[in-house]
Amino acid sequence: SPGCGIVEHVFESVDDAGLVTSLQDAVRAEAAAAALQSALIGELLTRRLPDPDDDERARWACDSFDSIAAEVAAAMTLSHGKACGQLRIAETLRDHLPKVAALYGKGGLAARVVAAITWRTRLIVDEAVWARIDAELCARATGWGPLADDLLRSMIDALVYAGASLNVKEDRGWTPLH
Repeated sequence: SPGCGIVEHVFESVDDAGLVTSLQDAVRAEAAAAALQSALIGELLTRRLPDPDDDERARWACDSFDSIAAEVAAAMTLSHGKACGQLRIAETLRDHLPKVAALYGKGGLAARVVAAITWRTRLIVDEAVWARIDAELCARATGWGPLADDLLRSMIDALVYAGASLNVKEDRGWTPLH
């Protein structure tokens, strides 16, 4: 087929160190592209998701959030459930973690780290706690990419627990570190 074998020749003149540097650049670009996707989803939510108190469809089986999720699912070739997850990530970054969002936008955090951060912080209810957690995460999370999932969750939970132990919603599925 046309084009087969071309990729191997692209890197012939690049030494090993150059390949690693290019790989790092590509990883940062991938993270920045994922952050752009989250920002676009956040803007779509801002434009299309009405205040639940003003939306007669808020209690419908398929509300505005589901409609947006369907569009995102189609655009990103995801399942509806995965698209809902992307909406929640975008919403949390937009509303509560602007510093983390900015770092993500620069390619400083991997999508898996951001997904873990937004999920593990979801029960915070106090805006002052959100601000502290956002700053702490920005200062610490850049080194969390290589961590195993369990350790990553533990690091995030430790920050949340230290900064917000009395300011989270009750949730039987969430257990802070002791």
